[in-house]
Formats: sequence, C-alpha cells, structure tokens
Amino acid sequence: MSNKTDKSRNRGYEQSDAKVHPIFWAGLGLFILMLVGFLVSYLLFGYFSDKRGQILSYKPPLAAERQLPSGPRLQVNPEQDLQNFRAGQDSLLNTYGWIQRDAGVVRIPVDAAIQEMLKLGFPVRENPDE
Repeated sequence: MSNKTDKSRNRGYEQSDAKVHPIFWAGLGLFILMLVGFLVSYLLFGYFSDKRGQILSYKPPLAAERQLPSGPRLQVNPEQDLQNFRAGQDSLLNTYGWIQRDAGVVRIPVDAAIQEMLKLGFPVRENPDE
C-alpha cells in the first residue's frame, strides 16, 4: 500500500488546484496598499505645492524699494548694437593705444604682441626637474 501512495505523490505535476483564497487576499492587500500609497502621495503633493506657493509669494522687505529706470528698456536695434560692440572690441584688439599714460601702460595689437614675444623669447625654468 505504501508503494501506491508513493507513486501518486511522484507524478511530476500538482495533484490539487491552487488555493484561491490566499491569492485573493494577497491581491486585495496589494491593491489596498497601492491605494494608500497613492492617497499619501496625493496629499503630500498638495501640501508641498501649497508650501511652494507661499515661498514664491514671499517678498523680502527691501523688494518694494527697488525701482526700475525710466524710459524704454528694450534695444531698438539689437543687430546694430551687436555690430557696434564687435567693432569696438576688434578696434581694441587690432590698434595701438594708451591704457594708463602716466604709468606707461600701452595696448598693442595681438599680432604685434605675438611677434614681440617671439623676438624676446619666453621665460624658461633653469631646472625643469624641480
């Protein structure tokens, strides 16, 4: 008789169906846990968005004293302003001029500065191993 019960136990497949009640309760528990998580997330989102609104609406005490300059604050012709700016910068890079006449400080073009440094040579350390 024991051989018969051993053969029925070792058939290689499940002898009975899966129990539905534990699976149902586990699924219901998971569903309730998800609902609680969504509810907590929703409440926290509302709480922090209210706090953000309070922070953004706060104005420092000195903010009311700030005044904008009078007159138009827009560039009338930004392309021309950019061209004028670049022309001024190119002029500074490519012309000679005084920076501080009393101190003897001058401005020279970049190409002339490169040629002058090539003539004079660059400083070199005596002991490169140090």
